[in-house]
Amino acid sequence: MAVRRNSGIHLPNQQGHSAWHPWAVRTLVGPPRLRRPLPSDLPHNLRRASKRLRALASAGPPAARRALDRLDRDLLPRTAAGENAEPSLVVGIVGPNNSGKSALFNALAGAAISPSLSEAGATRRLLGAARPEEIELLRAEPSLAARFPIEVAAAGAAVAEQAGRNADDPASLLLVPVPALPPGLVLIDTPDFDSIFGGNRRASEALLAVADLAVVVVTRHTYQNREVVEYLREWLSHGRPWLLVYNEAGPPEEAESIAARHVERLAAAVGTPPRAAFWAPLDLEVQRGKPLETRALGGTAGDLRALLADRAGAAELKAEAMRASLQQLRDDLVVVAETLAAGAAAAEAARAVARRRAREAGLAAARAAWPLGAFADAFRAVLDRRSARVRRGLRAGVRGARLRAEGLVRRITGRKDAGGAA
Repeated sequence: MAVRRNSGIHLPNQQGHSAWHPWAVRTLVGPPRLRRPLPSDLPHNLRRASKRLRALASAGPPAARRALDRLDRDLLPRTAAGENAEPSLVVGIVGPNNSGKSALFNALAGAAISPSLSEAGATRRLLGAARPEEIELLRAEPSLAARFPIEVAAAGAAVAEQAGRNADDPASLLLVPVPALPPGLVLIDTPDFDSIFGGNRRASEALLAVADLAVVVVTRHTYQNREVVEYLREWLSHGRPWLLVYNEAGPPEEAESIAARHVERLAAAVGTPPRAAFWAPLDLEVQRGKPLETRALGGTAGDLRALLADRAGAAELKAEAMRASLQQLRDDLVVVAETLAAGAAAAEAARAVARRRAREAGLAAARAAWPLGAFADAFRAVLDRRSARVRRGLRAGVRGARLRAEGLVRRITGRKDAGGAA
């Protein structure tokens, strides 16, 4: 398969005319481009950043915890594997409730593994499928196993029952051996990211933080839901590669044209186009456990399962996912730096206020300890016992001294001159 992006294709719109869709592609990767090698000191700098963030993670801003998780579970494992390594392509299927994620997962895995039911929230943890040798590689390689705490489902285990319970760790991955899957592929089903259960959303986010490719599943009821759009924009706007599956497109005679219009709107709202788009007609049997079979929108992208199995573009997809993670890390570190700077400024302002109040309290204490009025009154009583001429001379001297002393206090405290007579 050629590694190139189609310049665009024409799909029929509702009126039967041709509509331009630049996001529709024939391959999962874009045109070949000169890839600069990673800086040789990048792994060292990432480890240093992880060490410094660890001191902030418990009491620092939420961005510090996000950045640390991204380093420990994604960027450090990626750089530890090395540029020439060929680790597994991690493909995560994400979407809102009752969109058909589990039905698509079962169709791609070729087996009924994930619970696909009509009620929402049947899957409550990360559930994956991979070839047995792929699972052994993931468990044996520390840099890869760091991305997910892995639990391998035993033969004959009630996988659907286990998938219906939240894991203690949202990032924990229950893996099922599937020998028929293509080599090098780890396929992961996720809980609904718009679920009322916080654990479901955290599991979905744990997957998106490390996925090489996201397969987003929406329906005609959810494709323009604000929460869905904002969630996808948050996770995909940095350039992480993604595919789009539009499920329950409507009546067969107009399903594809409806899907084309809605896919275009969603891509514009998210702000970054999918690598390819697929659709599936409304089929009530899917809600009863039937695997979700997709069709390429406009017939341009081929079979979804075949695309995921093609290893030709896997290295480029992984490189783009890493670039997206580095961009997200940069944004989180900017937030951390701004938060710490704001905290330092607030602390300095608090110290300035404390210094001013301490000075004011000290001056007030000094004024209370220096009772000029009482001193003058006592001295006046002494003068009254002297002759008139002596009293007048001493009064003038005392009055001047008092005015000078009170003026000094007022200058120190910033008070306006109020005058006074002895």
